[in-house]
Amino acid sequence: MTEAQTWHGTHQVPEHRMITVSIGPFVLVIAHLPGEWQLAWHRSGELEPQTPVSQPTPISELDTTFTIQRFLTHKTGDQIRLNPMLADRPVVARPELPLTVPADDEAKIFVSTPVWVHAELPEPSRTLFEMPAVRPSDTWFGPDTRRGVVAYASQTTARLCIANLPPMPHRIITEITVRNQVNSALLLERVSVPAPNLALFADQEGGLWTAPLVAIRDSESQRARVDLSTEPPVEASGATQVAEPRVLIEKNVLTRALHVLVG
Repeated sequence: MTEAQTWHGTHQVPEHRMITVSIGPFVLVIAHLPGEWQLAWHRSGELEPQTPVSQPTPISELDTTFTIQRFLTHKTGDQIRLNPMLADRPVVARPELPLTVPADDEAKIFVSTPVWVHAELPEPSRTLFEMPAVRPSDTWFGPDTRRGVVAYASQTTARLCIANLPPMPHRIITEITVRNQVNSALLLERVSVPAPNLALFADQEGGLWTAPLVAIRDSESQRARVDLSTEPPVEASGATQVAEPRVLIEKNVLTRALHVLVG
């Protein structure tokens, strides 16, 4: 097997062999035994310097930091597929420092959210597991304790220039344009990314992107009108779609997920 340039895709693992997949701080070992696949994982807390996917090696014992899951199958085949997916809830990204968009102005920011790793056996497709590369904490997102949704919390640097974002195989980039069309400044203390409603794209180098969002504030309320593209952002060179939205978009759901985007 030639060295893979990205972690996601189809990988060949012969029987009695294993491969190691490094996805940022998330390390996944895939072992293939007769009638069985073993998936072992752990989060190191640091970015792993290894190549994304190792070549197959004889199966060896893992240290106790790994959590091991066994999957039995009577079907033959040496292939396993790893798919990137967006989070199964909205992700509330809080910039390290609050951002302000002046009256009658706009800003474009790039935020990142953790990737979910989905493993399956192809032909026919059989899901083995799904796991976030980085497990974000839970949070409540809404105007009060009665109106809102359970979401994930994630801190972000909210970059203004994509060139300032380092390669992050374990995170997905979302471009958000905020248009403040009222006569008062807009304070951005947190940004909600409606991850389950977004399509996922991979660029030519394997970087992961969502469709871009445009949030338009045209009244003094905390609500924003949201335009959602179905195409990747122009910054994602040669991107192709690799995953459909988890949940088809309904206008009221999207509005509810984003109504405190500008709060």
